Amino acid sequence: MKGDIMASKWIKKDLFDQFVEEKQNEEASKKPTSRRSDMVWQTPTMGTQDKPKVYEVRLLPDPKGQFYKRFYYHGFKSGDRWYFPLCEKTYDFYNWCPFCAAASKLYTGTQADKTLASTIKRKEKFVGNIFIIDDPRDAERDAENKVVNTVKLYEFPGEVEQKIKGTITDVKHGLGASVFDPGDEGYNFIIKVRATKPTKDGKTWPVYADSEFARKSSSLGTDKEIQKIMEKTFDINEYVSTQKMSDEDIITLMKNEMLWDLVKDEWSRYKGKVANGVKTESEKASGKKEETPKPTSKKKNEEEDVPSDLGLPPKEEDQDDADLLRELDEL
Repeated sequence: MKGDIMASKWIKKDLFDQFVEEKQNEEASKKPTSRRSDMVWQTPTMGTQDKPKVYEVRLLPDPKGQFYKRFYYHGFKSGDRWYFPLCEKTYDFYNWCPFCAAASKLYTGTQADKTLASTIKRKEKFVGNIFIIDDPRDAERDAENKVVNTVKLYEFPGEVEQKIKGTITDVKHGLGASVFDPGDEGYNFIIKVRATKPTKDGKTWPVYADSEFARKSSSLGTDKEIQKIMEKTFDINEYVSTQKMSDEDIITLMKNEMLWDLVKDEWSRYKGKVANGVKTESEKASGKKEETPKPTSKKKNEEEDVPSDLGLPPKEEDQDDADLLRELDEL
């Protein structure tokens, strides 16, 4: 029959059937892609210095039972685009990170170098699942963009984590595991965001100090309704891993920001002489691949890292983090 490729002498039927099966498996294995806004709750906006903006959520464990996770990242702008590469110290604080190494070297340089170091230095965030009970911003959102009664990932700063950690570790007066319980024994988390006193240039920053857990426990619904909610939670380890940049992209980014020369020798020590096609000068000259020495473990006081004091007041460092979160929300 005309058009029937199975009958064509030019097509091998067994190979074509195998090819079709491969394509079908590709489609079946594809994971649905989501925009960041589909997964991550927009960073809570603040109220005024006197009146906080109030949000209410329930913390939830992820599908594997994990509660929340700390991770480190580096956030800065290169050209017209913002980048938020995951810091290797997320997985082990003794891991070598090219951005931390670059910041450490810059810190020993000129004042301009120190300013750049404060921009690219390692920053901390936490991420966990939440069920959103009240978000005052919904009043201004279209129906399809409302987030109340949905599950999202919440990326929160250390000030919020201290509130959570305080109640789960307080054996005598704390709420313990019940803050993650979606059932009758669970407690909502009430996030209150005030603004700092304006700076000379009129800028204000979020303060979470008034945030607290509800005084009474409550359920998110019936067992059947809770089951549906829990099925929508996100794997937090998987989410964090998606923030990792490839070696090739890291090298390109560092070259664009004139940082590569600061770390290329250390890169060779810790990650290998050939990294995604990037060869050292000695390799180019000899045409041979050099042996890569294995990383040696360091004592804590030998850790190559950015000193905690970058010559900036602590509050100013916090302000830098708040700015980065705002930029990330707009991506």
